[in-house]
Amino acid sequence: MGKDGSDMRRVTFMGRYNERASWSPSGDRIVYTSMDNGKMNIYTCALDGSDIMQLTSNAGNNEHPTWSPDGKLIAFSSNRSGSYQIYIMRFDGANVTRITQGGENTAPTWSWFYEDKSQTTKEGAK
Repeated sequence: MGKDGSDMRRVTFMGRYNERASWSPSGDRIVYTSMDNGKMNIYTCALDGSDIMQLTSNAGNNEHPTWSPDGKLIAFSSNRSGSYQIYIMRFDGANVTRITQGGENTAPTWSWFYEDKSQTTKEGAK
């Protein structure tokens, strides 16, 4: 919808339950959680609901997706290991990495001080 509340429209039509939508930093995609086959999974779509990409697949419940400030990564919580832990993955669902180990960890958020150092050269330039 517009910032004044006008022109509201639905963009998700699949799955039984869709929630936790978050805009990408560039404003061209939405990440959200959807229930399919009894499990919560993470998807992205274009602003008009087209170009749906499933990023996780039925390995436990995958919820609370949130974009990194640069749009390269998505953090989320999942109980795929038996308890809810925080994971990160690339914007396309690749390279899923667990980043917490104990307790129950849900609803991640990003610091605006985040910097992706995976592309840094020896000299420190990107």
